[in-house]
Order: sequence, then C-alpha cells, then structure tokens
Amino acid sequence: GGARLLRVCDPAQVWWPNGYGPQPLYSVVLETATDVLERTVALREVELENATRFAFRVNGRRLYAKGANVVPASALSSDPAIDWDWTLRSAAAANMNLIRVWGGGRYERDELFEAADRLGLLVWLEFAFACGTYPLDLSEEVRSEVVYQARRLQSRVAVFGANNENELALTWYPQSLGDDRDRFVVDYSRLYVDLVRPALRSVDPDVAFVDSSPSNGFLDSDQTVKRWGDANDLAFGDVHHYDYDADCMDLDAYPAALFVSEHGRMSLPSAVAYADFTAPEDRSRTSRFSRFRMRHENGYEQIEAEVLRHLVHSLESLPFADYLWLSQLQQGLCLETALRAWRAVDGLAGVLYWQLNDAWPGPSWSTLEYHRPARWKVSHSLVRRNMNPILLYVRPPRTVLLANDHLSPVALDLGLDVLDALDGRPLAAADPLPVALAPQGLARLDVPDSLLAAADSARAPVLRLVAYSSSADKLAESHFLFGTELKDLDLAPPNVSVRVTLPAAPRPAPQFLCRAAAPVAYLTLDLPAYPGYFDDNAFFLFPDEPRTLTFFPKDPAAFRASQADLLADLRLRSLNHLAHPGLPAFTAPS
Repeated sequence: GGARLLRVCDPAQVWWPNGYGPQPLYSVVLETATDVLERTVALREVELENATRFAFRVNGRRLYAKGANVVPASALSSDPAIDWDWTLRSAAAANMNLIRVWGGGRYERDELFEAADRLGLLVWLEFAFACGTYPLDLSEEVRSEVVYQARRLQSRVAVFGANNENELALTWYPQSLGDDRDRFVVDYSRLYVDLVRPALRSVDPDVAFVDSSPSNGFLDSDQTVKRWGDANDLAFGDVHHYDYDADCMDLDAYPAALFVSEHGRMSLPSAVAYADFTAPEDRSRTSRFSRFRMRHENGYEQIEAEVLRHLVHSLESLPFADYLWLSQLQQGLCLETALRAWRAVDGLAGVLYWQLNDAWPGPSWSTLEYHRPARWKVSHSLVRRNMNPILLYVRPPRTVLLANDHLSPVALDLGLDVLDALDGRPLAAADPLPVALAPQGLARLDVPDSLLAAADSARAPVLRLVAYSSSADKLAESHFLFGTELKDLDLAPPNVSVRVTLPAAPRPAPQFLCRAAAPVAYLTLDLPAYPGYFDDNAFFLFPDEPRTLTFFPKDPAAFRASQADLLADLRLRSLNHLAHPGLPAFTAPS
C-alpha cells in the first residue's frame, strides 16, 4: 500500500517536443504479488492557454504548434499492416510537433502513443464523439469510457478533447436550429461540460481539456461556463478553416486566428498506389471508377480548378499518372501558402492541417498515401519544407518574411538574386543581408530596389532566396516568381542528369546529385520499389545550383540496392517534363 512521488529536478532530463530538445523516456515498473506492469513515460509539463489566446506551453516555454490530424490507418483495427511508427516518423521528419487524433475515428492502439513519445510529438486526443448531436441516454457508458481511456493514456496525451465539431454541429441541423435549440444546447453542456470533463478530472485533475474543436472555450478558469457564440469565431479558441471557392495560393485567403486546428485541400493517390487496387480501364480522370471513388462533393472540380489556375492550361490528353502528380503538387502548394500566411500572423500559436494519413486508397486530404507502407505524397515534402524551423518566403509585392521556431536566437545571412526562369541566366544579385531572428520570432524586410528593377525589365524573372548560417550551412531556401503563373511560362526541356552515390554501411542512405541545363520547376524524384523518403522533393533546380538529395529508407537494416537498381527504379517528374512529353526523364552520367 501507499505511493511514492518522484521528482526530477534536472531540467536537461525533461521531454521536449520535436525540434525543441531531446525526448528522454523513463521506464516505470510496478510489481505486485501477481503481476508486473512496465511502461515508458515522458517527464514534461504541458499547459494550454485558452482564454484570450489558444496556445500550448511545454516545460514553461511557449510552443509554436506544427502538425496534422490523424485518422484511423485502416477500416479494420486489427489490420496487421498498420504501422504507426512509420506514419509518425513521417510526421516528425516533416518537422511536426503535435498530432490531433480525430474524434470521428477510434481509440487507437498503444503503438501510436508510444511512437509519439519517442518522436517528440504531442498528442491531442478527442473522445469518440464527432460531427453530430448526442443524447444523454448513455451517460454511464460515456463516463466509464472516458475514465478507462483517461487512465490508459493520461501519461501520453497532452490535451483531451471531448468531441470533434459537435458544438459547430448545432448549426447544421433543422432540429438544433429550430424552436428546440435550447434543449440541444443544454444536452450538449450536460454531456461534455458536466459529464465528460468531471470524469476526466477524476483521473487527472491537471490535464488540459477542451470541450470541442472548434470552440470558443470557457468564461471561467474552472471550465464550467462555456463561451457560446460562433464556434468558429476567429477571436477565440481554435478554428477549422475550409474555403474551396478561394484561390488556395492567395496569401490573403487565410484569415487571422489564434490557432488553426483544421484546414486542407484534396489530392489523389499516386499511380503507384492506384496500381494496387485498380484495373487498367479504371486509370483515367473520367472513368466510372474515378468518379465513384470521389466522396467529396465537387472534389474533382475543386482540384482541377486550382491546377488549371496555376500549373497547366489543359488537362485533356494528359497521362493519368501526370494528372495524379499534379493534384499532389497543387495540394502541396495550397498547404504551403496556408502555412506561410498563418506563420506571419502575430499571436497565432499553431496550425494543424487535415490530414496526415488515410483510412482507404482514394481521393482525400491526406499527405501520406494509403499504401503498404504509406508513401509520401508530393505534398508531404512541401509540408516538410514549410514546417522547417527557419521559414523564408516573399509576400508580394516585395516583403521578405523570416520566421524562427527555435527557442534560441538565430543569426543568418540572407542571399537574394534574380534569375531568368526560362534559361537560368543570372540577372542581378544583392549583397548578403545579415538578419537577427529572436527566439520564436519574425522578421520582415524589403527586397532591394536593384532586384526589383532587374525583375521589372526581365521576361520571366524569378527571385531566389537562401538563408545561410554563420558557418555557411543552408538553413532555408525559397523562390518567388514575379508577376506570372507557371502555366504561362515556356519552360525548357527537362535536361536533367542524376548521379547516384551509395555511402558505406551501416547507414545506407543513397545520395542523388541532380543537375540541369535550364531551370526545372518542381522536380520530383520517386523510387516506387523502395519505401522511404527524400530529404527534399518537388523543388526548383537551377543550372548554377546542383542539388544533392538523400534518400532515407524506411528500414535501413533491410535496405539492399545497387547503383544500377536505383537508377532503374528512379522516376522523375516536373512541369518541364509535362511540357515536353516523350523526352528522356534524365540521363545518368557514367
């Protein structure tokens, strides 16, 4: 009988989110006369400010949350192919530090939460209520469910949510909008505020809690009096933002908020993923199969509208595999724009997109494909680049924005030059600009007049921005195309060469040196036969800047491939390849 309280006083031993410090885990063993219980725990303090702002603090330091929403990885919870370790490794590799486990799914296996602890991912877990109104008839079952899951997961979950969108759902149905609305509001409060919250508090009095997402939170610190109103009010709590009519690459399309817990755009599976579950006659954008598989109203129309707005003039006669690639590239550009726009909002404390993974192979909002193992979509590489701890981009017409997610200041040099987007000729360059970024700070500066003048007189100018550390390491890179869409450029043929180098064991991470004779827009490398990811992808390749990419196998110990194997499997795509079909994808110098 009795209990012991262990205190860890050395701050170096606390657990930090991905990108903020190490993730030490401690083994705790409980022995009784009949049983032994062992588990790993992370020592950390997590707080959620949810009054005048919505922000996480970890170990006393404010967190800029970067992450995604997680859905079931299969329709069958017992599916042996579910691999939460790889799914969350992919999240951590994309610089995420928080995942939200959606309340419309199920209570996932321990593997998800154990992997999150190892990888530095905070978990926001919703109890299994979503997108509707619920009666009070099952109160005792609800209380038992909440207590059981809270006991199982209290050391692994940073914030518990009572439901997904159920407060918002009060505005969806005629019954809850009509004369009986007060009853629905009272039932909501009784279920989530008066039942779920106290049941959770009976297990863990201190864990962070939100009664819904999105929501305006509470009027009191004890969380007993809700702040009613528009659940998506930008002035309070978190918001879910979806606007499929807006141009997703317009920085002004993303309203200022305190915290964005859902936003996203759709894309399609890759040709490799489609090959697993389709017949040849299914593989076209107009096939009966493709139309049946789309479960979002006007989904294809929305995807194609953005692609035609920015990337190509026509989809007719485009090979199906290229069409699928374009959908993923456009999704990535939408997510890129959103992440950039919201990172520049003073006081906004985090952004989670919908969604990380998928429960089935079909059109969806995910950036990882339903594939065994899950493949990175093109969009996931763009997410990785735009969740980088140092973010760099241009807001038209001339503002350069830099963001530092680190807990310490960063001094860097910013290089800027203008090139011809068609042939890569250098047009103008500025002297490196020293920039001092405060911890978790933002900096804004103007593109020099000399570069703007060079751009004004050029046919197809592109601004290249590179941030270097004091030791000349590249910290971040970006580009900005002046005054035109990529679809309007007469892109050069994709004269790309690739050289593969195999490093010595024990870390088999092959490197791919890419060179181009002219600028290549969104060059994408793929190794269909080898599970893993490249450390960058879907990038601009300029003639004066060869790029070396590293491929990280999913299972390094089992990775076996020769230089010839990799070159035979390698697939390249870019907008240049689409503009010049029939040409070799690349050459491999001997």
